[in-house]
Amino acid sequence: MTLEPGPGCFAPLRLTSMPTPPSKTAHPFRPTGLLLDLDGTLIDHESRMSPRVARAVRLAAQHIPVAIASGREPDDVALFARMLGLTHPQIADNGARFVDPQTGRTLHDLPMRRADSQRVVRGLEEGMVKYYAVDDGKVARSWVEFTTWKVTVIAAHAVNREFCHRLISGLSDAAVQAVPSTDATGSYWYANFTRAGVSKGSGTRYFAQVTGADLGGIVAVGDSPNDLPMFSEVGMPVAMGHARDEVKAAAKNVVGSVGEDGAAEAVERFVLGPLGVA
Repeated sequence: MTLEPGPGCFAPLRLTSMPTPPSKTAHPFRPTGLLLDLDGTLIDHESRMSPRVARAVRLAAQHIPVAIASGREPDDVALFARMLGLTHPQIADNGARFVDPQTGRTLHDLPMRRADSQRVVRGLEEGMVKYYAVDDGKVARSWVEFTTWKVTVIAAHAVNREFCHRLISGLSDAAVQAVPSTDATGSYWYANFTRAGVSKGSGTRYFAQVTGADLGGIVAVGDSPNDLPMFSEVGMPVAMGHARDEVKAAAKNVVGSVGEDGAAEAVERFVLGPLGVA
């Protein structure tokens, strides 16, 4: 309505209806996929998986695509995937390889160039640094064990954080990138070298592409710095309770440690619960 001015009044004040504020009701999270780190998440430092964790993951796999996302070699990833009855492509070699969990066959890989992998291996051997590499799907631990030089990952035993970062800064370049990771205890460090652009993050995007899982609905659970690229791609990053501070800071939620069945807690809260599965 309009208020007409009287004598000595100012210009008319026009009152109009106010716009309705947008609803602040958030849409409930709907899981579309599940990615799980292996060491320190699914299994402890003795490679043990609790019955509660195994049950939760098997139940989730009946409803959405589920994969292990690990820096480990493909045979290890496929072994644990078979134990859990997983059928979708699994992520090994820190994102550089996808494997069929039933056959162990490589479905997709992104190896470094021969000259690049040889440069990294030479640098590690000259520095007398222990490492393992995956060459055409097989593990090599010394120069003479390489056969094809189709190397997808080189994991150097860096032992501590400071030496790990020295290795990364000294041996990575425009063609080869590296990320740190820790063992299941969080105290032993590795420097993981892959082709530039390859990480658990790129593996996550490929997983979403081949399974049809919406990235915003993927739950990713991890405990190590090499899980950070994966966390950045998904809608629900979840850190284990024993994870380092930078990993927890990148997560939307933090669950219990590996000894407290944190992976099971994550699956129960963010996958089974929203799906209404007991």
